[in-house]
Amino acid sequence: MFIFPELIVMTKNKKATSSTEKYNHAQYHNNLSSHLERFVNYLQYTKNASERTIENYTLRINRFIEYIGDIEVDKIKMIHIQDFRTHLIKQ
Repeated sequence: MFIFPELIVMTKNKKATSSTEKYNHAQYHNNLSSHLERFVNYLQYTKNASERTIENYTLRINRFIEYIGDIEVDKIKMIHIQDFRTHLIKQ
């Protein structure tokens, strides 16, 4: 259903469980680039993903951000994803 299921999972509102996961709510941004940054940290430090894996996720997610704009995650609709997929097919 989603192009980046791991990113969508990371965007769900969950209560912070450790001091490293806590953040100042006033500084929290819900835009895609902020989520990408946190997702990359998750891949590096929690999943111990390879540098190549992180580069590939970053490249593909940045392409989506370039296409749709750096909007808030909760503003993304299925039509945005479908349009992006169509755009990729036409390239």
